Amino acid sequence: MSNKRLIKVQLGKEVTAFTPVAATALLAELDDMPKVTLDGMSEVLIDQAGALNPGSVAVFDGAQTQVGWSGKATYQDLPFFMDSLFGVATPSGANPYVYAYAGPLATPPTLRRNTIEFGDAIAGGPNYKIPGCLLNKFSLSTKPREAVKYSVEFLGGQLSTVTMAALSNRTQTPLHNSQSSIYIDTWAGTMGATAVTATAQEFTLDYDAKRSMAWLSGDLFPTDHDEDIIDCKLKGVFKFNATSKAYVDELIGNALSQRQLRLKFTTGATAIAQFDIPAVLMPKIDMWSERNTTIMVSIEAQAMYHSTVANYAKVSITNAVSALP
Repeated sequence: MSNKRLIKVQLGKEVTAFTPVAATALLAELDDMPKVTLDGMSEVLIDQAGALNPGSVAVFDGAQTQVGWSGKATYQDLPFFMDSLFGVATPSGANPYVYAYAGPLATPPTLRRNTIEFGDAIAGGPNYKIPGCLLNKFSLSTKPREAVKYSVEFLGGQLSTVTMAALSNRTQTPLHNSQSSIYIDTWAGTMGATAVTATAQEFTLDYDAKRSMAWLSGDLFPTDHDEDIIDCKLKGVFKFNATSKAYVDELIGNALSQRQLRLKFTTGATAIAQFDIPAVLMPKIDMWSERNTTIMVSIEAQAMYHSTVANYAKVSITNAVSALP
């Protein structure tokens, strides 16, 4: 009998996309088992042969796999996902190390491609691997008095069995809402200059790379992929006060409202996670939600290019990890 509490997720960085490698890192702080979907296709070939039957010949057309999970975000493991979303970063500095990321502009990114393993590492158990995994969606959310949560969706190739290696837990420092700051600056101002205090309640940051797997002649399983523009959105819930009222009143003024947004977490010089998004505030307002009896307002922002920031999405992760395992 297999037990869900024994399931773990491990990954390794591929040298050649879709060529499996052994896992080198055990992921920590997962909320539950990964959700795995095998998206394959077999078909019965319809035969116009003078018979009222659906056909007597079938073929297997191919398959791809999707895997996703959620967990608690840590300063040590966030670069695994950012490498897979924006492209592989070479850390600068010497303890602390800074992993810097930006949305691709002129050329497609060099993504971290992963072989992802999941299972209980018990002989005869549900132990499988997926090569060629590339990150398609990443979400980060934070609420008061909680560790910061994340969720991921990877697209991958052929699902097969694996004998999982015994990898050790690594030191982890989780992000927590108590470590968060939000900065909101005017479009002509300086990113990160104006902290918003006594107003913000919670945030959700969503990245959708809109990637898709691709097949070439001779393939049953994907050996290529298609790249698109990364879509970035930030949704915030604010206490209705003079600060948030100014945003609401601007949004109902029938004109564009643009801001430079920074969501930052830190608990020391070797633990910083910073997410920058120049954005247009969307004229979609939830009037009103409430926290017990306090009126709350939800505001959404859509990332867009800013000439001074020279991008539409930047991320910086600082930790004490010199190189990802």
